[in-house]
Amino acid sequence: MATFLGSFIKTGEAFSGKLSTLSFSADIDLIAVEGGSDKAPDFRAYHGSREIGAAWVKRARRSESDYLSLKIQDLALGSLPVYPVLVQSEREPNTWNLLMNGRNGD
Repeated sequence: MATFLGSFIKTGEAFSGKLSTLSFSADIDLIAVEGGSDKAPDFRAYHGSREIGAAWVKRARRSESDYLSLKIQDLALGSLPVYPVLVQSEREPNTWNLLMNGRNGD
């Protein structure tokens, strides 16, 4: 079962939204990275001007739809990084849901 952590709106090649837990809420922006290598992230994650992580575009095996696999590290989330995924909402085409599942990410 996946835990809902927030929703994001896609605008052009960027995503903006809110990551929310029981103890805090933070505005997050995912900004596309230009160029780079195959293993480089496709997006950088920011809280304000502070970089807090990165995201890679992945393709789901069953649905063959694209999603973002994130790695976020902030002491408010604990001492280790968290690995949520950002998936497109089935109900709202421009909304993406930030989810964490029991398998630590995707």
